This record gives sequence, structure tokens and C-alpha cells, in this order.
Amino acid sequence: MKKLIISLLVFLSCLVSSAGQEGRAVRVFYGLEWGYSAVVLNSYHYNYTDPEDGYRVDVNETAPNYHSNGMLYLRTGLEFARHFSASVNLGWQGIKQDTRIIPVFLRENYHFNGNRDSGALIFVSQGIGFHRDKKFLSIQGQFGGGYRVALSHKNSMDLLLGLQLCTDAPNVPDKENGSYIPEEFIRSSKASYGAINLSISISF
Repeated sequence: MKKLIISLLVFLSCLVSSAGQEGRAVRVFYGLEWGYSAVVLNSYHYNYTDPEDGYRVDVNETAPNYHSNGMLYLRTGLEFARHFSASVNLGWQGIKQDTRIIPVFLRENYHFNGNRDSGALIFVSQGIGFHRDKKFLSIQGQFGGGYRVALSHKNSMDLLLGLQLCTDAPNVPDKENGSYIPEEFIRSSKASYGAINLSISISF
């Protein structure tokens, strides 16, 4: 976590430096984002020892699987050039059924008409997600686009559509009795979820 914070601070300081070289005033902004996330693809890789007969079991499966989730982020960032901005986002998000994370990620935006004018934009983001009930950290990345509506010189609303990939270490289901494989029998548990995100972001 400490390395992530240091990396974010170094990145933001570089943005401030580049803005000064370009001659455009840096503006700090804050925001709130909320939206809908539709998980459409699940990929699992389980490796464990069967508690009953002691055989090693390896399951590797990728299949469509729809599930609806919500998201809510607090944002703070910089407009560091006419067309570029970046923000650090912190909040709450569902990534699959009965699985919630606290995401912390960096998002970089390119605004085709300028970051203080209405117009199309594209973005990429990368970060991690904390789980309340396990030590595993999810890794997530997203890219997409949208449209910015300039409400005033400083206030704006973004309509965003993105494709997201998020990792997880889920409990391993036991198909024999409908419960889960005990942790001491699990060698590896990895999963990835592909989702389509639709959100609204307000900046001021």
C-alpha cells in the first residue's frame, strides 16, 4: 500500500511539473462518481486436494455469466494540461455476486475539446481493491470513453462507458455437498471477471 501511495504522489508531482512547463494553470478538482457494473465473463482456475479421497483436482473454466453490481467513488485529481487530467479514486464496488471491494485506482483522461469544455473523452485506469474478509488484493484495470458536459467553467458532468477486468481469489465451491473446500486443502484459487461499466461522474 505504501509503494502505491508513493507511486501516485510521484505521478501527480510529474503532472504538476509538466503543466508548469506548458504554461497552463493547474487546477485541483474533486468529484463523486456512481454507476452500474455488469459482469459478463468469469474465468476460474482452482487447484485443490479433495478432502474426501485425497486426489488432486484442477479446474480451469471460462464462461459467460451475467451479474449486476453497483459502484460509488470519491475522486480528487488535477487538470494539468488543456486536454489531460488525472484523478485518484477511492470507494466501494461489487465485482461479482456476494463479493465487494474497496477500490483505489488512478484514472487518466484525454478530453478532445479540452477538459473545461463539453466534448468526447477517453480514459484508462489501473489500481487495486481491498477485501474486508481476506488479505488478497484484487488488481483491476479499465479503459473506455464518454462525453463531458460542461456545467460551468469549473463544474462538469461526465457520462462514462468502460470495459473492466478485475482479479479475485474466491472460495472454492465443493460440488459434492454444495459448500466450500476448506482453506487448508486449497493449493491455488484464481479468478478474473470481465465487466461493462456505465457511470456518471460529477466534478467541481
